[in-house]
Amino acid sequence: MKSTYADALLAHVNPRTGRIHASFNQTMTATGRLSSSDPNLQNIPVRTPLGRRIRQAFVPGEDDMSILSADYSQVELRIMAHCSGDRALRGAFEAGRDIHRFVAAQVNGVPEDQVTDDMRQRRRPSTSGSSTV
Repeated sequence: MKSTYADALLAHVNPRTGRIHASFNQTMTATGRLSSSDPNLQNIPVRTPLGRRIRQAFVPGEDDMSILSADYSQVELRIMAHCSGDRALRGAFEAGRDIHRFVAAQVNGVPEDQVTDDMRQRRRPSTSGSSTV
């Protein structure tokens, strides 16, 4: 954690501002998702105590500024549910169900409580790479 994140982040501190100025890229990933670089701020762990401590180092530059953290959880499936008008998929989102378990149950023809972790995480080959169920 120290060498990969803390030390590496220190190397990106701008000597003039004393701050880190990452780049956010809108067109760099094959999936169309936003990415960051120099440094990649998206890969700093959040699920460990040390990762959370490292993230606490990021603070707004002024009192009237804020840092926004956004998680576009299942955004592609949410857009698909909205655009298609699929009542079952929309209902699953509205009920707060595990959407990947719901879809795996539909694909495998089993009740949600019988979906295994393998079914939920299975990747199926396609002509453009892999997609997750």
